[in-house]
Amino acid sequence: MTFQQLIFPLLFLPLSVVLYRFLPLVVRKPVLLVFSLVFIVWGSWTDLFYVACAIAFNYLTAMLFTSLQKENYRQYARLVFWTGVAANLGFLCFFKYLNGLFGSPLRVPVGVSFFTFSLLSFLADLYMGREKLPKFFDFALFVTFFPKFTSGPIVRFSDFTKQLEGMSVTRAKTERGITRYVFGLAKKVLLADALSVLFTTASTAYAPSALLAWGGALAYTFLLYFDFSGYSDMAIGIGNLFGFDLTENFTYPYVSLSVSDFWRRWHISLGAFFREYVYIPLGGNRKGDKRTVLNLLIVWLLTGIWHGSTLTFVVWGLWHFLWIAAERYPLKKLLPHIPKPIRSVCTFFIVLFGWVFFFSGTIGGAFRYIGAMFGLGAGTAPGAYAVGSALPLLIVCAIASVPLGKKLSEILESRLPQLYPYLKTLYAAVLLLLSIAAMIGSTYTSFLYAGF
Repeated sequence: MTFQQLIFPLLFLPLSVVLYRFLPLVVRKPVLLVFSLVFIVWGSWTDLFYVACAIAFNYLTAMLFTSLQKENYRQYARLVFWTGVAANLGFLCFFKYLNGLFGSPLRVPVGVSFFTFSLLSFLADLYMGREKLPKFFDFALFVTFFPKFTSGPIVRFSDFTKQLEGMSVTRAKTERGITRYVFGLAKKVLLADALSVLFTTASTAYAPSALLAWGGALAYTFLLYFDFSGYSDMAIGIGNLFGFDLTENFTYPYVSLSVSDFWRRWHISLGAFFREYVYIPLGGNRKGDKRTVLNLLIVWLLTGIWHGSTLTFVVWGLWHFLWIAAERYPLKKLLPHIPKPIRSVCTFFIVLFGWVFFFSGTIGGAFRYIGAMFGLGAGTAPGAYAVGSALPLLIVCAIASVPLGKKLSEILESRLPQLYPYLKTLYAAVLLLLSIAAMIGSTYTSFLYAGF
C-alpha cells in the first residue's frame, strides 16, 4: 500500500485515525502497530516476514548486548554489537546488490534501506550509551510505523520514543497534519507523476535532440524532488494525525547556494545518519585536511552505494564529493564573492548533471545523454512537442520549488489573520479534489525512492 493509492486516503487512513483517537490510551500502541503491520502486508506477506525477522533479530541482539554490558563482559558485548551491524548490512547488501546477481526469485522488501538504517542507528545509539533496552512493542512500532516505513524519513529511536509516552493529539496538530498530507499528495500526483511523461519520452529516446535531452533532465530534476518531498510531506502529515512530529526531510534544496548547502536541505535525515554514524566516528574534520577529505570520500561512496548497485550511483556520489571538497578548500575564499543568484543557479545545474548519472543505467549512457544535451551525438528524436506541452508544468514546478508560496502564505496570514484559515482550508480542499481526480484517471505510479 502507498499513500497515493485511493484506498489509503479514502479508507485506511480515516479508519486508523478514528480508531486511534476514540479508543482508550492504553490500547493506542497496539492499534497503531496492527495498522502498521496491515500497511506492510498489503503489498506482500514476504515483506512482513522479512521485517518481523529483522525486528526479532535486532531486539535479541540488543537484549544480549545489554546483558553482557551489565555483567561487565564488554569485549563480548562489542562482538555482539558488530555481529548485529554486520548482519544488518549483510541483509541489506543481499537484497539490494547480490539478490539479482544470483538470479534469486526473492522479492526485495519495500523500504529495506530505510528500516535497516533505522535499526543500525538504534544499535549504534545503544552501543554508545544513548539508548537503553526498550519494551519490545515500542521497538516493533518504531521499526514498522507506517508513515515512515516506505521511504523515511530516517528517525532516531530516542526521537520516536519520547513521543510514545504522551501520544497527544491536538486540534492544531490535526489541522497541520491534514494540510501537510494534502500538499504532499498534490506534489506527487499533480506534479511528479505528470512530469514522468516528458522524462520517459526523453530517457527512452534512442537519439534525443538537445532540446528533448534538456527537457528530460529538467523533468527528472523536478520529478524526483516533488516525488520524494511529496512523500515526506505526507509522512510528516500522517505522523501529526497520530500525535508524532517526524523530522523534516527537505527545505527548498533547489535554492541552495552550494552543493554543501544542497545536502543540508535534501534528504536531511539520510545526511544526518551518515554524519552522525559514519563521518563523525571516522574523525570528521578533527584530524587534518587530508583525513577530512578521506572521510568525505568514504561518506559519499557509501551514499552512492546506498542508493543502488550500479556504477552510475558511485559516480553520482563521487560527483557530489568533488564539489563539496572543492567548496571546502580551493573555492572556499572565492564563493563568498560570487553573487548569491549566480551561486544558486550554478548549484542547480551541478545537481542536475548529477541526476543524469542517477537515472542512467550505465556510465556510458549518462555521458551520451549529457553529450546530447550539448548537441554532441544528438539525434532527431522529436522534442519540440513534448517539451512545449510540458513547459507550463515545468514553470509551475520551478515556482513551487522555491519558497515563494511560503512567503505569500505568510503575507496573507499577517494581513488577513481571520480570513487566512478559511483560504488555506479552501486551497487544501481544491488540491485534494484535483489529486483524487488525477488518481482516478491515471495509472498507478510508485514512489521513486521506495526502490532505494
